[in-house]
Amino acid sequence: MRKHSTKNQSIVDAINRSAAVIEFKADGTIIDANDNFLNATGYKLSEIQGRHHRLFCDSEYADSDEYQGFWQRLRNGEYISAEFQRFAKSGCEIWIQASYNPIFDRRGEVTGVIKFATDITAAKLQNAEFESKVQAIHRSQAVIEFDLQGNILSANENFLGAVGYSLEEIQGKHHRIFCETEYANSAEYADFWRKLSEGDFVGGQFKRIKKSGDVLWIEASYNPVFDVAGRPYKVIKFATDVTEQVTQREQFQLLSLVANETDNSVIITDRDGFIEYTNPGFTRLTGYQANEVLGKKPGQLLQGPHTSPETVECIRRQLARREPFYEEILNYSREGDPYWISLAINPVFDDQGQLQRFISIQANINKTKLQSLEFHTRLEAISACGAIAEWSSKGTLIECNALLRELMGDAKGIEHSCELTQLLGTEAMRSLQSDGSLKRTIAWPAAEGDTVSLDAVITLIRDLDGNISKYVLFGVDTTARQRAIAEETERAIQNAIQSSQRITQTVSTIGDISDQTKLLALNATIEAARAGEAGKGFNVVASEVKDLSVRSSDAASQIADIVKQSEESVRQLTDKLQTLLGS
Repeated sequence: MRKHSTKNQSIVDAINRSAAVIEFKADGTIIDANDNFLNATGYKLSEIQGRHHRLFCDSEYADSDEYQGFWQRLRNGEYISAEFQRFAKSGCEIWIQASYNPIFDRRGEVTGVIKFATDITAAKLQNAEFESKVQAIHRSQAVIEFDLQGNILSANENFLGAVGYSLEEIQGKHHRIFCETEYANSAEYADFWRKLSEGDFVGGQFKRIKKSGDVLWIEASYNPVFDVAGRPYKVIKFATDVTEQVTQREQFQLLSLVANETDNSVIITDRDGFIEYTNPGFTRLTGYQANEVLGKKPGQLLQGPHTSPETVECIRRQLARREPFYEEILNYSREGDPYWISLAINPVFDDQGQLQRFISIQANINKTKLQSLEFHTRLEAISACGAIAEWSSKGTLIECNALLRELMGDAKGIEHSCELTQLLGTEAMRSLQSDGSLKRTIAWPAAEGDTVSLDAVITLIRDLDGNISKYVLFGVDTTARQRAIAEETERAIQNAIQSSQRITQTVSTIGDISDQTKLLALNATIEAARAGEAGKGFNVVASEVKDLSVRSSDAASQIADIVKQSEESVRQLTDKLQTLLGS
């Protein structure tokens, strides 16, 4: 018996050394407590002995039905073990892992309660901190768990929202549903899961696919989770959606590539117009290096003696309006060489609509501009000495240049009624539309019923779709020349008519002489017959005169026919000339 009692005491001593122990009556009154308990709570034995257990509890809990039921269960002989919140003498919260053990007498009635406890405050606080961190992670990040083969165990709402799936749609399926097929079937993907199953951490940016098929970029860490033996048994992934950042980075890289490789000059200024950035195209165009221009205004560097002040003022006003605009301006390089540029400036605003900076893109149009200026100079020269007119695609006159208006005189509204078809005629209009151009003399209606004669070329212009957009006429005033030709022709015709009339008169005279010669020959023949033998010689002469008269009559008749033919030819020629001059 003594041996058994010694063993029990040894057990009690061992418990007292390792655990906090306190003994209560059945009603909760404190009987005794060991040093471990007293040290944990900060009390002396004399401060708690005879007092109720409630002094270790929150007052609200101590007054609750739950607390009353707790001691009733113990009085009923029920063993209770759990984690409990208690308070030390200082008021500090402590957590204990405790078992409340009813003590029975020989009759089986509860005579008291003994509690064995372990202070787990540090572990409890650490666990609470861990749980708070986990909750914080779940609130801020997408979290998903896998087994070592990559099968999905669970996922939080952030992850499900990012990929567009419900938990039921992905639970039990493999991680490959978030990957492109080519990557999921690759050796790289198999090696990815092999490393995780061996306990290796994997982190970085990953391209994944949503349920919708859209690309999702995530910044993620795949973390193997180990059991108490240090063996990995699952993988937990913490991820953040960085699709927008990746897209912006890709766009920035693309824009940087464009800015660095383009021949166009790019300038970025702050809101006040001071240069923050220039690309290599700016250096090639202007000769200035970036470090030479930072913090300066483009106009101070690039404008020169022949830069248009009106253009500079126009640019200033448009910058003040903070609206995108396009302009052309003459600038000067670092060496002082002038060159023309097309200038496109766009303001950049933040999310609150506040102006941040300006982006300016300049293209070198020097060659095109000089060609355009040369073309306009030539056009002005042509316009000064030639008539120019434009018609719409429907043949309605749009515009006449100053010279053509001057040639038309004071006729108001004539140009608006001068349809192209009226000038050319239907047949010529079809020929123009078929061949693309037409050259002819045109009689343009002028003031007081007069006409202006133009040697003109009419050309049609087509748009990008090949449809006729307008007709353009370039003409030279030939009115004076045509009038001079008409007058000269008229004089020639009159001269020809007068000559014909004189020839006719001469032919008539020849006819009269022939008739008289015939009459004389007849009289001579009669007189020769009367003279008999003596008149034979005279008769021969009379016969010759008669033959001469006949030939003269024939010649006169032929000349008359020729004169008639000449008159008819002159008449036809006159009609043709009048027709040509009139057209």
